[in-house]
Amino acid sequence: DGDYKSSLFIIADDRERIRQRIIRVLDPNCHAEFPRSRTCRLITNVRITGVEGDIVHAAANFVCYRYRRYQREFVYVGSYQYALRKTSDGLRIKERRVLLAAHELGQLGSVSFIL
Repeated sequence: DGDYKSSLFIIADDRERIRQRIIRVLDPNCHAEFPRSRTCRLITNVRITGVEGDIVHAAANFVCYRYRRYQREFVYVGSYQYALRKTSDGLRIKERRVLLAAHELGQLGSVSFIL
């Protein structure tokens, strides 16, 4: 619930920064993710936590397994918090927060694949 200007965040991106990050990650010259990581995600305990007008708040837990050539397997666990907007086309993501359950940030490595 902190402000990215005064709190510690691993990633605090808006829509444009996410677009730019995806372009960089998919570029073969991006050495941090080339070849790209393989991942397997398990999303559980999906639940609606509240409704305010046309905004639906939802939450879920996740486990993400990351596999990279010549590296050990990484396991990331945490939760998602969503604000979903009701539209005529269905629900659209207004905001998504990924809260990593990490005891030590140094062992996380690159987390750009979570996008």
